[in-house]
Amino acid sequence: MRRMADRNPLPPVVLEALRRGDKVVAIKLLREMTKLGLAEAKGMIDALEAHQKAQGTAKPSSAPTAHGGMQHTHAASQRRPREDDLGPGEVPRSTPFAGVAVMIAVAAIVLGVWLYAKVG
Repeated sequence: MRRMADRNPLPPVVLEALRRGDKVVAIKLLREMTKLGLAEAKGMIDALEAHQKAQGTAKPSSAPTAHGGMQHTHAASQRRPREDDLGPGEVPRSTPFAGVAVMIAVAAIVLGVWLYAKVG
């Protein structure tokens, strides 16, 4: 039986970066080697990670790294998701009533211009 890495279409340097836990580096290497866009490369890496997790072959987050230190989990993954599903720096979209308010304001302006033209 062949190992997953033997059947994997990803370049070995990308797999090595993933094994070390360097997901960003793995995506960057994959993009450079295959000329994929960011979304496609990230999708491939995410799919591989999901497959490895399902197979039980994913590396634990506290495993020692090649340089002897402990691998740290990304701080963003430890944060609670925001209730409004907005990312950092994202501005919430206006409510449905904002469109109604704009329509009322436009109607008031048109009415005011019409009355001014009628009187003048």
